[in-house]
Parts: sequence; C-alpha cells; structure tokens
Amino acid sequence: MIRAENATPYQRCIKPWVFDRIEVSGSVFTGPAPGTYHRADFDRPRERIRFSLLGTWHCEFQGGPNLQALANYCGEVIGEGGFFGLASARRVNP
Repeated sequence: MIRAENATPYQRCIKPWVFDRIEVSGSVFTGPAPGTYHRADFDRPRERIRFSLLGTWHCEFQGGPNLQALANYCGEVIGEGGFFGLASARRVNP
C-alpha cells in the first residue's frame, strides 16, 4: 500500500489496484494481557478506533490493502503499536 503521489513506475506496476479512500476500523491494545492463559491476548483491554485514509492509494490486492501493511501504517497514524483491524476500500474506475 503506497500513496499514488509517492509511487514509482515500478511500484505502480506491482501494486496495480487503485483506491481513492480506505475506511479503517479496528482496535488498539491499551493494556497488558490479564494472565498467561490461552485467550489472554483476546481479553486485553482495548480501544476501538475508526478513521479514513483519503487520497489515492496503490494496493497489491483487488480487495484492498495488505493487512500487514495496513496495520503498520495505522500504527504510525495513531502513534502506537498493537493495532489490529480490517479495512474496506473504494476502488477508482480505470
């Protein structure tokens, strides 16, 4: 996932799908796991977040951004680690 303004011709080739808005919804962990049991990570305290990435984006997949790239970028946007979630994207007609 890369902004269209920053994409080189090679990056445009390997990330052919273009979207003009990516809606992100997910959560960020706000505290440590409450124990060491199997579901401890799922029971961590969390805060829900939702935002839009505006502008034109080149992505690898027809369905939207790679989830690892999305999580890394969203972590930079919110300034914290521990982001997990999904995105829906609106595709630009060619």
